[in-house]
Amino acid sequence: MSATLQHLLQQHESIKAEIEKKIHHLDALNTAFKTSHPHICKDCDGEGGTWKFYSGDLENPPEEDFDPCPSCLDQNRDPNNVQSILSEDQINLWLVKEPDERHLLAQELDDLHYLLSDLEDRILLEKEG
Repeated sequence: MSATLQHLLQQHESIKAEIEKKIHHLDALNTAFKTSHPHICKDCDGEGGTWKFYSGDLENPPEEDFDPCPSCLDQNRDPNNVQSILSEDQINLWLVKEPDERHLLAQELDDLHYLLSDLEDRILLEKEG
């Protein structure tokens, strides 16, 4: 086995271990959040909507966008307690809030899965080469 292939395989195992660790952390965060918020929106899991992250490119900087959940925020309901009605000011706060630790961790996981996929392609090329 070449040194390059061995190095790629070590990186692959390291990233897989990091992904598993972050998945467990995210699961623990989600469980704690749901336990402390028994009436969260079931469609968005209390997130209030969907975060979309764009990594950017040479011409465009990275950015993020938030689409409100049609089942809670669009209905003036609190994503963390759908039994509660939000004022317009409270809804506006949701629409401009920063992603919390759960969202950032999910983005890190997406990035790690992309890196893992790239490594798997490189490993195949190295094995064929």
